[in-house]
Amino acid sequence: MKLEGPYPRVWGNGQFFVFSALDGRTDWRNPFVGQTVGDPPGILFHSGVEPAREFKISFAALLGDSLHTQEFRKVEPSVVGPDVLEIELGGDRWQVGFRLVFYDRKTVLGTATGTGALPCMVLRAATRVGGHFPVITPSAVEDESSVLVFDREQKDLAICMDEGQVEDAERVLQSTSVSSLFAQRLNFYHSLPRPRTDDESVISTFLKACAVMKANVESPCGSIGTRWTTPDRWPHRHMWLWDSALHSIGSFYVDRELSKDCIRSVLTKQRKDGFIPHTMAPDSRYDSNMTQPPLLAWTSWLIYQRTRDASFISEVYPKISSYLKWIMANMDKLRTGLLQWEHPGPDSGMDNSPRFDEGYEFDAVDLNCFVANEMEHLGRMARSIGRGSDAEYWVEARRDIASRIERRLWRQEKGLYYDRRGDGSWVDVMTVDHFLPLFCGVTSRERAEIMVRNHLLNPEEFLTPFPVPSVSLRDDHFELDMWRGPTWINYNYLIILGLKRYGYDEEASSLARRTIDEIVRWRKVGGSIYEFYDPFSQTAPWRLKRKGKVRPWRGDGIPVITDFFWSSSLLADLVSQTYGLERPKRADAPKR
Repeated sequence: MKLEGPYPRVWGNGQFFVFSALDGRTDWRNPFVGQTVGDPPGILFHSGVEPAREFKISFAALLGDSLHTQEFRKVEPSVVGPDVLEIELGGDRWQVGFRLVFYDRKTVLGTATGTGALPCMVLRAATRVGGHFPVITPSAVEDESSVLVFDREQKDLAICMDEGQVEDAERVLQSTSVSSLFAQRLNFYHSLPRPRTDDESVISTFLKACAVMKANVESPCGSIGTRWTTPDRWPHRHMWLWDSALHSIGSFYVDRELSKDCIRSVLTKQRKDGFIPHTMAPDSRYDSNMTQPPLLAWTSWLIYQRTRDASFISEVYPKISSYLKWIMANMDKLRTGLLQWEHPGPDSGMDNSPRFDEGYEFDAVDLNCFVANEMEHLGRMARSIGRGSDAEYWVEARRDIASRIERRLWRQEKGLYYDRRGDGSWVDVMTVDHFLPLFCGVTSRERAEIMVRNHLLNPEEFLTPFPVPSVSLRDDHFELDMWRGPTWINYNYLIILGLKRYGYDEEASSLARRTIDEIVRWRKVGGSIYEFYDPFSQTAPWRLKRKGKVRPWRGDGIPVITDFFWSSSLLADLVSQTYGLERPKRADAPKR
C-alpha cells in the first residue's frame, strides 16, 4: 500500500539520502552520503575524502533462476526523502519492496519484502580502499557475485560505513524497530507548513525543497562552532559565503534557529581584519583566500523582520560591519571610488561568466550593488540597536556609492548598467547581474522603466520561456553552460525583489510563478531541485553544460548539482510569498 500524502515520490538520479544534523550529530570528516541512482534503481554511497570510496546498491528481484535488475514493469516509490526511502518494483504477477531509513550518521536500517519473487540487492564497489560497505542481513544469502537474496518473509537489514562498524550496526538492528524509526523520520514532513493551494505538485515540491534543506545541514565541527549548511553534501561538502546567506532565507520554514545558524556559522570563520573567505570548512586548511558577494546584512535583517530578535542583530552587526569595511578598504585596486572583484569569476559567484573572459579588472555592477544593499541594511540594523552614529555613517556611505554607480556604470546608449574598466571602456557583455540596481534601489524611476521595458521584458534579450537567462540572447557569448546562459534561481529571486521595489508588482508576480512552475515541472520529471535551468524550458537540467562539458551524472567532472540548497531555499520562500502557508492538519505520519 502506498503512503498517502504529498511526499516527494519521484525516483531519479542524484537525490540525497543522508543523515541530517537536524536529527543528531553528523560527521563532516567521515561522510556517509547516499544518492539515488535511476537505472537500475539503487543508491550510490560515498564515504571518506582522501581517498574517497564509493559503493553502489542496486535493487533487484530473483524469479527462479532469473535475476531481474532493470526494466521493471512497475517502479513505484512511496517516498524519496532526505533520510527515508521506500520503493516497490515488479512485473505483472510479482513485486519486491525496499524500505531504508538513516538511524544515525553511520548506519542505515531497512527491510526487504517480496511477493512472487525474492528481493535482492546487487552490490558493486566503484572504489575499494581500505575496506568496503558491508550489508548486514542475518537472513540473506550472499552468492559469489555480490548478490544478496532475501527470504520470502519481510527481513531487516543494516548498511554501515565500514567493516569496523558491523558489530555496532548489528546491535542497532536488534534493538530498533525499523517501522517505528521510519514513521519517526516521516514526521518531519508532517511538521512542515503547507502552501495554501490544491495543487499537489506545488505542495510536494515545497516539501521536497524542505527535505533538500534538511539533507544539507551539518553539525558543529572543528573551527565551525554551530550548525552549518553546505550547497550539497556531495561533492562540494564545504560551506560557501553567499550560499549560506541565501540558505538562511528558506531554512526558516524548516527550523527558525537554523536560519540564524546559517549566518552565525559563516561569521565563525571571519578573520580579525574582517575578511570572510568565499569557501570554508571545519578544517581551516580548506578555507579560501578570496571572498564572495556580501549578502549577510540583508539576510540578517530578513531574519529580524520575521523573528524580531534584537539580540541576534546585536550579535551579528559588529562582525558584518567589519566585513563590509574590509571590502571597502581592499577591493578598489583601480582607485575609481567603486569596487572590483579580485579573481576571474569565483569570488563573484558567477564562475564562468563571459564577463571575465578578458580579465576582471573592472568596476563590477554586481559587487557595487551588493555593497550598496548591505550599507542600507547595516544602517537599519544599527538604528534598531541604538547605534545612531553608525546608522548615519552607513546612510552616507550608501548615498556615495549609489551616486558613483549612477554616474559611472549607467551606459546611456544601451539603457542598462555595465561593468567598466579603469580606462573608461566598457565590458561589452550583457549579463543578468546588470539588473541589480533594481534590487538595491540605486537607480531612478526613469532608468528602471528603460531597464524593465527595453531589456527585462524583451523576448529578444531576457524574456525567454523561463526567464531570466544569465546572458542576453542577443549577446554573442550566450550558450547553455552554467553562467553563460542558463537561468539561476538566486538571480530570479533578486530581480523579483527589485521589480517589487519599483512598483512592478504584476511583472514580479509573473516571474515568481514562472520560476515556481519550472522548478515544479522538472522536479516531477527528475525528482530533484537543480542548480540552474534551461531558459528555453527544453533541455533537462542534468543535460546542461557545466563549465564547458555536457557531463553524465557520474564520470567526467562535476555535473549540474542536484538537491541544491539555495534553489530549494528560495523556491520555498517564493511559494510562501505566492500562495501563503498554513500549519499541517495532522502532526503524525500515517500508520502502516
